[in-house]
This record gives sequence, structure tokens and C-alpha cells, in this order.
Amino acid sequence: MLGAGVVRDEGEADATNAFGESDRQLESKGRDENPIGGDESLAEDEHGAGSSTTVNRNSGNAELVVQGGRVTVNMGDGHAVRLAAWQIRDAVLNFVNRDAEVAELMGVFDDPSTRVALVLLLGPPGVGKTELGRRLSEKYRKRFSYGYQVALSEFRSTGGVVDLSAVLRVLLLAMGVAESMMPATRQEREALYRARTMERDVLVMVDDVELPSQVDALSPGGRGALLVTSQLMLEQWRGKGIVVKELAPLDDPAALTLLAAHVGEQRVAAEPEAAAAIVRWCAGLPVLLRAVGGHLVKRKRRSLAETVALLGDTRERSRLFERAEAFAVLDVVFAELSEPAARAYRTFGLLPVAETSTAAVAVAAGISEAQAAAGLEDLVEVNLVEDLGADRFAVHAMMRTHAVHLTTNAYSEAERSGITRRVVEWYLACGQAADRSVAAERTRLPGAAAAPPPNVELPVFEDDRDALDWLEAEHAALLGCLRLAAEHEWDDLVWLLCDPLWALNQNHRHPAAWIEALTLGIEAGERAGRRWVCARLRCLLSRIHVDLADYEQAARSLDGALDLARLEGDGLLEASVLEFTGIVELEAGRPVPALALFDAGRAVLASLESAPGAQRADLILRYLTGRALTAAGRVPHAVDLLEAAYPEAIRSDPRLAGQVRFALIEAQLETGRAESARDLAELALAEASRRGIPVEWIRALRLLARSCEAVGEHELAARHLTEADALQRGMEGWTEAGS
Repeated sequence: MLGAGVVRDEGEADATNAFGESDRQLESKGRDENPIGGDESLAEDEHGAGSSTTVNRNSGNAELVVQGGRVTVNMGDGHAVRLAAWQIRDAVLNFVNRDAEVAELMGVFDDPSTRVALVLLLGPPGVGKTELGRRLSEKYRKRFSYGYQVALSEFRSTGGVVDLSAVLRVLLLAMGVAESMMPATRQEREALYRARTMERDVLVMVDDVELPSQVDALSPGGRGALLVTSQLMLEQWRGKGIVVKELAPLDDPAALTLLAAHVGEQRVAAEPEAAAAIVRWCAGLPVLLRAVGGHLVKRKRRSLAETVALLGDTRERSRLFERAEAFAVLDVVFAELSEPAARAYRTFGLLPVAETSTAAVAVAAGISEAQAAAGLEDLVEVNLVEDLGADRFAVHAMMRTHAVHLTTNAYSEAERSGITRRVVEWYLACGQAADRSVAAERTRLPGAAAAPPPNVELPVFEDDRDALDWLEAEHAALLGCLRLAAEHEWDDLVWLLCDPLWALNQNHRHPAAWIEALTLGIEAGERAGRRWVCARLRCLLSRIHVDLADYEQAARSLDGALDLARLEGDGLLEASVLEFTGIVELEAGRPVPALALFDAGRAVLASLESAPGAQRADLILRYLTGRALTAAGRVPHAVDLLEAAYPEAIRSDPRLAGQVRFALIEAQLETGRAESARDLAELALAEASRRGIPVEWIRALRLLARSCEAVGEHELAARHLTEADALQRGMEGWTEAGS
């Protein structure tokens, strides 16, 4: 998100190092790219079109400014990215007849002597809790400067458990915390969340809360407040500082007003008895009133009485279900959808998540993308589906339950299984394409590449950032597909889906989801008797626990992996297990045993001669050995090894070259080779700017400052440190000025 370019005069000559790498060559690769990494991008403010924004250009320093409700991050190179201070969506335009509730809840924050930390909206599904929350948040904007919204249902596993670590990550990203600065554990994220909200007037709206522990984890610090929607009432949610409002379905006059807002007052007035019957069928639930209203808007010549008759006919078919009235209303709307719209609607009962894209709907429905787009447009018009923008569509939980009911009636179990497999394979094909765009060369799990169905094109990714954006947008769907594959015991699909999720996890951390995916992948490998798969996935699982600083669990994850690799007779896999085991030791602060493990891995590779992948694996082990030697105090040896590995990495693996470069800079500084370290640090800064990875910018600036200080360039060193500190503050908290 934040960063600084390499600042130099136009006439300055290109700098190269001993390995022939030019910083201008590195910079030119990304000159026309957005310097803000795709994984660090921030949402535009939908509410601040008229607000003014100050941009301090060409200052040479990074800074953050808040004006007019918008945070502006200024780069040293004249680029800026804007972050919305208010991100709670507006209520629907035809929000009506909750005036009493709005009036009652409007003043809860007015009395400074009575601090309200939690406003809880309770009620059944479809009663309008979320829309009331959005309307209240619009009113509360006079009290709060910052607003954020999240729905816990989007983070709930098949077992019903909400991944609060992932929820906190989304909120921290919305607040401006860079992905590369994201804490690994839930506890660390919760602490940072408290710190970010402590000194700000923040309103956080959370939908679908079920437990007091979820409220505790997401309550902002300081002057902030939480606005929560829930279907449940617990005694822990009563007390000082808590305002509870239980929402009942709309009464008849309010429901009639909402119906009239859709179909017109004249139609309601012309058929008052039929209008009243429709209201009764909808049980006063706004979500159903909007659905039947949208249905009638498209059928202006149909009488309300005809619609009531249709509702009566479908009741018998729906009466055995828990939500008979709801299904009866939705059955009427569904019955007169166009064929593409009907097929698109049913797919929401088969897709792995409630939010999806046009292409996913086309795959599930077995229609073209053009037909799917037309069908989704119809569904949006009749209020069955919500258009989120950017080709994202979502359904209310009630509609999704209805879609499941429809698919159960429309398709046999074998047909539903076939559609599900088609969806899983399509997501896998997309994920594999994104994975290859992120990293062309790396070890991957065995299996054939998935092929998309003929009616839908695979996404095309311009670069690794574009691919990571897709993986981030679809990570819940990918995990959902993996769960479906595990449920059906499509074992090869389970472990193959781990590859794109691994590519995402290397850049955007979703540790809980990744641990679940790997665990299911290992179980699939064990069912299929695939030793190679189990050993590889155990290695990846250990790395997640290393990232979480849980070194004991990381070591336990590797139990049996080395034996599996040796039984498989695969030297590359054996070396890989030794590599991951050594990483556990190195990161745990035990460089000597790490060195022994890396040496053992290299010895295995030496016996493989020119086997595919052996050269790259050896290069990785040499880099890790260099780091371990530095940690063990054998710095001259580390410098020799890293200097030999660096040019090879430049030629074969640019990403690895960056890591080798950082390790070499630190080792050279330890041995007093400041001039060479400074050259490499300048190149590291240029590459970090091109890639848009904030943590690498900061690391490069600090190393450059150390090397400048070592050669006596004290003013330049101070300038780099100031820039690094500004960037660091940007990651940890906003510098608010000029507001």
C-alpha cells in the first residue's frame, strides 16, 4: 500500500553492481504499472465525491493525510492512493417504515456521560436488520469519523465456526494495514485492531453475530462502538453500555407502504384486499416484500389478486418446509423468471458460497456467460439477487435456502453431484491459471490440469498482482470447493486445490483456512494411499505453523514426512522435507541443527545429478544455508555462499533473487563491506518499488540507511531512515493532519 521510489536527478547515471544488475533496468519493468500492489489496494470512498484531498507531490517522502473523510497516502514519487474513511454501505433507497426504531436509536450516542459501546439489532431472517443498521449508520456519521462493515456468515466454515482471525484481517485491511504487515495470529491481529481503533471515533457494523465472544473480539477500543445484527438473544448482551432493539416483522400498514413503494400506490389502492393478502403471505418480512414487489413491477398488467391466487396454489407444495410462507412467495416469483434467470437462481443452491461471479453462474447453470449475465440482471431487477458491483453478486440466506430447495426438486442426486463437480473443476482450472501467473516455477502437487467447460473462458491475468487479486476475491469459493471435493471424496481435486490456495497464502495470509485446506488434503492423500502428496502437504502445513511462530506444532506437522519421502523413493521430495524441517529449526533460533538439515538436503540433491528441479532446489538450500551461517556467526562463509548463489538466482528465479539479495546485504554489512552492501540495497529498493511490497520497501530503506551510515553518508542515511519510519507509521497507524 505504501512505498517510496528511488529518488534521483534526471541526469544521474545508471547504477550497476558487481553482478551487472541495473537499477534503471529494474525500475523500467514497472514504470507504467500502478506502484501500489494489487494485494495492498484500498477501496475508494463511495460517499466522498465532493470532498477535497490534499496531495503533496514530489516531496521525496511518504506521508499520509486525512481530509474530507478520506485518507490519502502520498508516495515520494507523486503517486497517491486513497482509502475510504467510511466504508459502511448505504441503505436501500426504498427503506421505509422503521421510523420509530430509527428515532429510538438515533440518540444513543448523544449523551457523553453515558458511553454506549454496543447497539444490538435482533430479529428473524429477512426482517430488515442489516438495512436498519445501514440506515442508522448513515445517521451516526455525524458522531463517527470512520465506519467499517463485515458479515460473519462469509467467514463461517461448514462446521459453523467463524474464522475470527480472517474477520480481523479484513477489518485491518480496510483500516489501511498493509497485507505484508499483517500479524500472523488472531491474538496479534486483535491487539492491532484495538490499537488502530483506540484513538479514533470508529463505528464497526457486524452482521450475523451468534456468540458473545465474537462481540468481544470485534469491539473497537477507545471511543468506538459496535453495531451488531443477530438472530439470537443472550443474557450476556444486556447491561450497561449495551442498547438492544428487537425487530418484529413490519406491521400491516408499514408492509403495505413498502409494497406500494415497489408497485405503486395506485395498484395497492385499487386492490386493497389483495394487497393485504400479499402482505400476509410475506409475513411482514421486507426481503420477501421486495421480492414480490420486484416480480410485480415487471408485470404491470397483472392484478394483485392473480398473484395472491398463485401464492395459494404453491402453499400446498411448500407447507412441509420450515419456511412455508417464504417459499410460497419465492416460488411465485421463481415460476415466472426467464429460463436463464431461473437456471441462474437455482445455481445459488449449488455454488460453494453465497457471493459469486457471472462466469461461476454460467458454469453451474450450463449456459453461456451472456445468458448468465442476462439472467443475473433479471434476478437483480426482481430483488432476488444483490448486485455488489465489479461482477460480484450475492443472495440473502433465505433465498439461498430456497435455491437449495429448488435444486433438490429439480435435479437427481447424480445430477446435483455432476453440477457440483463441474463447478469444482472450473474453480480449480481458474485457480491453477492464477497460481501459474503468480509463480511459474515451483513444486506442485501431482494431477492433470483442470479444463474449463466449453461455454466459459478462463480468466486472463495480466501479471502476478492481477492473479493474486483474483485469488483473494475467490479464496472463500476455492476453500468451499475444496470442502465439497472432500465431502464427495474426489481426492485428487482436494489436494490439487491446495496449490492455488498456497500461492495466495504466500502473499495474503489466511492461516485458519489454509490449515483446514491442508488437513483435508492430507486426509485425501491418506485415503488414496498417495505418500508423495501426504509428505508434500505436511511440509506446507509446517510452514504455516512457522509463520504463526508455533514451532512445536510445525515440527509435529512434519512427523512421518521424511519416511514417506524415502518410501516413495523421490530424492527431490526427501530434500524438500529436509529443507522444511531446517526452516523450523532456523526460525526457532537454532541455526546449527538447521545447517545440518540443509547440508543433508544438498547431499541428497547431489546424487540426483541433472534431475528436473534439482538445480532450483539446491539454490534454495544454498540461500537458506547462507542465512543459517549468518545466524550462527559464520558470516564470511555466508557471504561467499550467497555471492555465488545470487547471480544464479537472478537468471533463474527473480523472486528468490530478492531474498538472496537481502540476506547478502546483511551479511556484507556484518563483514564491513558497506560499499557493496549499499549498491545491493539500492537495487533492493528499486525492485521493492516495482513489486509494490511495503515490507520490502521498509527493509530495503533501513538496509540502505545502514550502508550509507557505514560509508559516512550520514545525511542520506538519515533521509532513508526518515522515509522508512514514515512508511512504518503508515502500516501501523494513520498520521492524521489537516482534517
